Amino acid sequence: MRNFSEDVKIINLVSPQAITSTLTGSTSDVEVYENDALIVADYGTIGASGSVIVTVVGSLVTTPTVYDQTLTTFVSATSSNTVAAGRANLSNIKYLRAVATLPGSTSVAVSVVAVVRPNVKSVSNTSLTAA
Repeated sequence: MRNFSEDVKIINLVSPQAITSTLTGSTSDVEVYENDALIVADYGTIGASGSVIVTVVGSLVTTPTVYDQTLTTFVSATSSNTVAAGRANLSNIKYLRAVATLPGSTSVAVSVVAVVRPNVKSVSNTSLTAA
């Protein structure tokens, strides 16, 4: 029987917060994870003129400070309290980050996480260990 909490990790790419323009999330080293990731974007209340686009970008091992690999883009969310999910291929990607863009004039709450599997499983790779 598989233990889900030891099989996956959650990486916080954009902490839950209200944004009013473009927000670049924190950088995460994903080299120690398998090549397949599930990216989940969670949107809060979106005003009448609001919409938000989330793009997850990666950096190749040879260029760890240049984010030139678009891994997934969530089209403009215009409905409040919705969740979107998509696959990202992390093959040859060293660093990962998300960019949330709010082209409208309102504030929107957004958070983005990556669900990944460690290449090496151990007792320390549980869902309670911060990634």
